[in-house]
Parts: sequence; structure tokens; C-alpha cells
Amino acid sequence: MCRPIGESPARSEASGYHLVPIVSWGAKAVYELDKLSDFEGSSGWLFPARGGDSTKPADDGLLNDYLEVMPGIGFSPQCVRYALAEYGERDLGFSKSEAKLILDHLEGTESDDVTGQFYSTNPAIARKRQMMLAWCAWLDKWAERAIKEDPRLLDHDWLCESIYRNRYGEDRLQRRIALRKKQGTPLWGVDPKQKRPARKRGAS
Repeated sequence: MCRPIGESPARSEASGYHLVPIVSWGAKAVYELDKLSDFEGSSGWLFPARGGDSTKPADDGLLNDYLEVMPGIGFSPQCVRYALAEYGERDLGFSKSEAKLILDHLEGTESDDVTGQFYSTNPAIARKRQMMLAWCAWLDKWAERAIKEDPRLLDHDWLCESIYRNRYGEDRLQRRIALRKKQGTPLWGVDPKQKRPARKRGAS
């Protein structure tokens, strides 16, 4: 799986895409989100806008917003980019500045390299895939360490409650608890009996 970018520098004007393979649990998350977004009347976005025009995607600050309120988290997606570049070289054998293949819309091509920007079409997917698999494995090790230190990270309800409280405050959390209890619906997630079934592929 690869992700296209929107507007981008010269290389993308030539190729149209900056391709980065999505692997491991990242690919599984995209697959699951795709199933959840596929139902009658769905806008089709993996991250649809909420409270406004549901035909549009969520604001690009969505991940920043949720990272800020996750328990124990003190960084943003931009920090992840720094981490990939720094620890990729230190721990994963990336060569100097090789992270540009993943992070840079020019895919590591120097801005004054006209040939590289406009005539070379090799997306280096095999190497990018190796890098992303190594990165996911590295993250898995740190996740195991974090879970060992705080097993609550595997507790879905605790995570949801912590995120909701940090994002909206204690008063709103208590109102949600009272409302859901009155309705007889789960505090977090969707009642399986009310969940809309995914539409079969090819169905009209």
C-alpha cells in the first residue's frame, strides 16, 4: 500500500506521487478503517470530518489533537519524523540522510538535481519497504517496554476514558457516562446491535 500526496515540490510534479509503503500494523489499521468506512451512505474517508460536512476528510491536525491527549504521550507527528531520521541511523542501519527516502517529498533527490527530479522514475519501493519494516519492528520493541511498565496501555476502556477526559474535561466525561447509562449503550464504541454492516464489494 502506498500513499499519494497532494501538492508537492518538483519531483511530484513529474511523477505525481510520493510513495511510501504502509506495512505491518499500519497496513492492518488501514484495512480495518477501510472496512469501517464502507457502508451505505458513507463518505468513504478513512478519517471523515465530524460535526460538519461528512463528505470531507478530517482536518490534518486530527493526529496532533489525539496525540496531545493520549496518556503518557508528549510529542507530535513531526517528532516521529525526527525520530525516524535520528534513530533510523543510530539503531536500524540507515545510511546518512537515507530517511529522506521516506520523509522527503523529493525522495532524497537534491533540489538542484534536474535529472533526478524529472527523469528518474525509480520509487525505490524495495528499500523503502525494508526501512519501514525495520522501523515498525523497532517501535514494537519500545511498545512492549511501555506496556510492561504500564499494563493499562492494553486496557481499551481506560485508554478511551483517559483520552476523553484529557480532551474534553471531567464534567463532559461524567455527562457522557450518565447519558450512555440512561440509553443503555456502551460507554465507548458502538453497540454491535446498532452497527451498520459493511457493504459487500461491488454492491450498488
